[in-house]
Amino acid sequence: MILFKKLIRTFLHYKAQFISMILMVMIGVGVYVGFNMEWKSIEIDTNEFFSETGYADFRVEANGKELTQTDLNKIVSVDGVDDATLFLKRRVKDLSSKNDSSLSLSVIKDYDKPTRLYMVDGKYDDTKAGFYISDKYLKKHKYNIGDTLKLDNGYEGEILGTCKSGEYLICVDADEGQLMPDYSTYGFVFMTPKLYESVEGYYYNQIMIESDRDEDFKRELQLSLGDTGTVTYKTQDLNYYESRGEMEEGKTMGNILPFIFLSIAVLTMITTMHRVTVNEKIQIGTLKALGFKNRKITGHYVWYGGFIALVGSILGICLGFLICHIIMNPDGMMGTYFDMPAWKKHIPWFSWLVVLAIIVILVLVGFLSVRKMLKGSAAESLRPYVPKKYKPLLIEKTKLWNKFSFQTKWNIRDIFRNKIRSIMTLVGVMGSTLLLVACFSMYESFDYYIGALGDKVMKYDTSINFDSSNASKDDVTSVINYLDSKGYKTDYSKQTSIFVDGDDELTTLTILDKSDNLYNLVNKRYKTIKNVKNDGVYVSLKVQEKGYDIGDTIEIKTLSGLDYKAKVSGVFTSYSGEMVLTTFDYANELFNTSNDVSLVNSTPDLYSMYTIYTDMDFSDVDKDAKIKELKDSSIIDYYTSKSDLMDTFDSFTEIFYIMIALFAVLSVLLALVVLYNLGVMSFFERYKQLATLKVVGFKDKHIGKILIAQNVWLTIVGIIVGIPFGILVVNIVMKMLAGDYELTIIYGWMTWLFSVVFALCTSLVISYFLSKKNKKVNMVEALKGVD
Repeated sequence: MILFKKLIRTFLHYKAQFISMILMVMIGVGVYVGFNMEWKSIEIDTNEFFSETGYADFRVEANGKELTQTDLNKIVSVDGVDDATLFLKRRVKDLSSKNDSSLSLSVIKDYDKPTRLYMVDGKYDDTKAGFYISDKYLKKHKYNIGDTLKLDNGYEGEILGTCKSGEYLICVDADEGQLMPDYSTYGFVFMTPKLYESVEGYYYNQIMIESDRDEDFKRELQLSLGDTGTVTYKTQDLNYYESRGEMEEGKTMGNILPFIFLSIAVLTMITTMHRVTVNEKIQIGTLKALGFKNRKITGHYVWYGGFIALVGSILGICLGFLICHIIMNPDGMMGTYFDMPAWKKHIPWFSWLVVLAIIVILVLVGFLSVRKMLKGSAAESLRPYVPKKYKPLLIEKTKLWNKFSFQTKWNIRDIFRNKIRSIMTLVGVMGSTLLLVACFSMYESFDYYIGALGDKVMKYDTSINFDSSNASKDDVTSVINYLDSKGYKTDYSKQTSIFVDGDDELTTLTILDKSDNLYNLVNKRYKTIKNVKNDGVYVSLKVQEKGYDIGDTIEIKTLSGLDYKAKVSGVFTSYSGEMVLTTFDYANELFNTSNDVSLVNSTPDLYSMYTIYTDMDFSDVDKDAKIKELKDSSIIDYYTSKSDLMDTFDSFTEIFYIMIALFAVLSVLLALVVLYNLGVMSFFERYKQLATLKVVGFKDKHIGKILIAQNVWLTIVGIIVGIPFGILVVNIVMKMLAGDYELTIIYGWMTWLFSVVFALCTSLVISYFLSKKNKKVNMVEALKGVD
């Protein structure tokens, strides 16, 4: 009962320290657990969704227009294929919608063979003629089950139910450059084979394959097909690699920045726990003199560390769930990106080990500290703790020392007399600065990246995209001539997929005419490349990293297996993954094709998509009679407003910005708690010194200035040391986070100003409030003890 009462009194006496330590554990554990839960939840939830919807392991995409039952039979006959089905995926217009909306139309020839749907409302029945539509798209357009849906390819039928699909986990129009789902303009719909095959001229352009073989198996599949279609592994599909990319980004964020949070918190807690135990030396001696066994006393003080770690960890896990929920919920950050039914939270197994390790560490610190205090007799334990004898510093033996003010001398001696306290203050400021530099630099890097895209690369207002299966050479030429005749500028490009130097991963080949400079290239520092040469190809930074420099020769392989060698003339920053770019003049020379826009109809396996960039306003294009006529005739597939495209980039980066904001806020909060905790402990340790200063005539205001000056010194040193470590962390994190983005790390005025100001203000605020405690110093009581 005595120890219990003492426990309560000790908690009340050190309430500021105990509360701050609990908060440190909570923030450290919360950030670590929360951000690791985020990527683990993505991994498990998406894997379960892919499994439930029979997500294909391999895909065959037609090199021409269609794939037949014969092609399917070839695939099924390959040893290692468990099942396969013909599949259709194509873009169509939703004529039932009141706005200009598009749908990705899919048809599964043999349902559940591997591909199937997750039904939200209704049950899939391939004996019926109708549609199963995205539940999000249906809600956005205020459709109802039973309504009639009309598409621009001539199909019309009843909406039979709503669904989700692993094929559309991330429902974006990749051809249009859409980065974030926008169900008001784009969604997906599955048509039953009965409705699809009722119209003459139907075809399938993909084969979905189920197999437990690894990626190398696609070589065997490709050999069985020849050049009829191109085989890809699931890691090349947007839904799979983007979800894995989000997982890897989350893992990076979860294992670097949160680990720094946790390390700062744990180091500060160890120091604080040890100093609390040291301050309790006389109390420990008293208990020993009263007859309490060493084991009992040790258990009593060990309980403090265990209690703080346990309560802080429980609160931290709750905070972790909250952080994860902010990111991972159907209405949250990832909910705007992923469309899946289950949003469960999962904690990685090693996070439990980290929590257990924190509890063990604090218990161990308490045990080792009190055991040291229990050495010797009860009389020795009752003697006050005597710090090590102070040795004069070398600077004190110089003439310079005498020129210092009392305030400076006192602070220098105090800093070096209490090295651990000073070092931990530096660690707290350094950690806060490090995290703030990382957060603001990442924000500026992404912001500058997006800004350069809109201001320097995309100088056009509208892009017009042709349907390569319907548009002829004359169609494209007529649009270019028409826009020219009306005084508008035009650039145009052709895009397709290629293989580079035997690499199995597809790379985008862009052939560009930029005579009016509406679509420009920028270098690594986002400076415009003004003169694009006609004597070779330009490679993006990601391609360059594979070992290509200016003047080297690069090997290009088309989807039909034709090989070409080209000279590397330059390097540029790509905004759409790995890319090789060249001019039409050089493409004609390299591929031996006819001139200019005749590339539209030549070598269809090489050129698949044609785009015109124009400074004609999007609203004017939409109203223009000639272009509208071509669009209605399906020659023009769609056109995109630059502003709409930039909005998708902004929406995409908004998720990342929210995560950075979370880290920045938690960084400042952790710094406040750490510095306050260290400040309060320092106040109690210097209680007698402060009382002595007051006795000899120092006013509270003067003493406050002395204390604030010391914290300012340590803060400035912490900031100076923290900045290069912050730069190091940014380089590591951004390299791991970049993924398909060719980001250049930017350290602008915001990074330096805000990082320094936030760190300095945090320290000054804590110093100011702690300096006010001088008024509470009881001089008589403080100077009664014997040293």
